[in-house]
Amino acid sequence: MNKEKPKKETRSNNKGGYFIRSLSLKRQAVEEHDSGAIPVKEILKKYNIAPTTLWNWRRQVQKGVDPLIRRTRHPEELKLRIVKEIVTGLFTAKEAAKHYDIKKTTVEEWRAKYSYQISDLTEPMAKKPAKESALQSDHIRQLERALEDANLKIIGLETMINIAEKDLKIDIRKKSGTKQ
Repeated sequence: MNKEKPKKETRSNNKGGYFIRSLSLKRQAVEEHDSGAIPVKEILKKYNIAPTTLWNWRRQVQKGVDPLIRRTRHPEELKLRIVKEIVTGLFTAKEAAKHYDIKKTTVEEWRAKYSYQISDLTEPMAKKPAKESALQSDHIRQLERALEDANLKIIGLETMINIAEKDLKIDIRKKSGTKQ
């Protein structure tokens, strides 16, 4: 009496060689485990999974990640708008990714792909900041000179007050605690 062993379920031909199961099936397995009605060994056998897979499913169920749902497709207009905002300096790639809730690597891929389309539009804008930065640096230099002059004036006045108080014995500075 030659008994044949039942064949194990073969793996599918998808990328990792593993089955992709729906989130509802995973949720069912996790709920069966949580209820305690079915022993863990039976759950593992029923779904043909390893113990670590059950724990991974638990995380996926908690996060609500469904592997059967395809990734989101973003419209071209959105991609171009994000790239334009990055090229013009409104956002960095990291800030844009956070603002639009998109992975940073995806945003960087878009920038590499679409930045040539936007470069023609942004060239006039790129020249303006250079002129503005030159005006700003001139203004900053003028303010620094004014600050330096004011500091020198303060030092000179303090020196005059010290000389007047020491040599001429004139009380110029207000003493703390005096009544007016």
